[in-house]
Amino acid sequence: MRGLGVHHVFYFQVDNALVPIADPGFLAAHVVRSSQMSTMVVEKEDPEERVGVLARVGDELRVIEYSEISADLAATRTPEGPLLLRAANTGMHAFTLDFLEQMGGDDVLPLHTAFKPVLHGDTEVEGVKMERFVFDALHRASRALVYQAPRADVFSAVKSAEGTDTPAAAREAMMAFYRRKVEEVGGSIPQEEGVELSPRLLSDRAALRAAADAREPGAPLVA
Repeated sequence: MRGLGVHHVFYFQVDNALVPIADPGFLAAHVVRSSQMSTMVVEKEDPEERVGVLARVGDELRVIEYSEISADLAATRTPEGPLLLRAANTGMHAFTLDFLEQMGGDDVLPLHTAFKPVLHGDTEVEGVKMERFVFDALHRASRALVYQAPRADVFSAVKSAEGTDTPAAAREAMMAFYRRKVEEVGGSIPQEEGVELSPRLLSDRAALRAAADAREPGAPLVA
């Protein structure tokens, strides 16, 4: 990356169907604020949602994994009503290349222990999972940025086959997002019809308006 003239790296996790790749607003804030590591958050509304949250631990800014937060603390609300721990980590980060080089090495990020059921033959047993998280680098940054974005525009996790965070829920969230983008340029897509937008259209409002105007009634795809 040094040889290519790269100075900043955008990072994301694949289980989020609404990731805005290299979001211009996020990266601009990261660069303008001279941040070594920046993280995008959305508001957490459900105490039981399986996402880590950003919090001050002493003088340090950290991400606390959901499995390491007690149920009572996760459900604690402020006097105004929102959750106390509500800055949900989306797994989207930006780094300077200098900072990433400082984080090199197997012993920099701590190991976390998670106890999860795993299949053993036809039965489930309690498994022990050891893992490292990229977000643990956050407290090592002398200049860090937390960037809050609208949840409906940037975050729809796929974690389960049934219940919440399913592929079906992510698909609905994606179509709702695309439908809003079409409406922003004066077009419309009926609720009962599917819609999918090319990333090129999302970054070109004039092209998106032209595609919306040229769409045949009943066509499920705007590409």
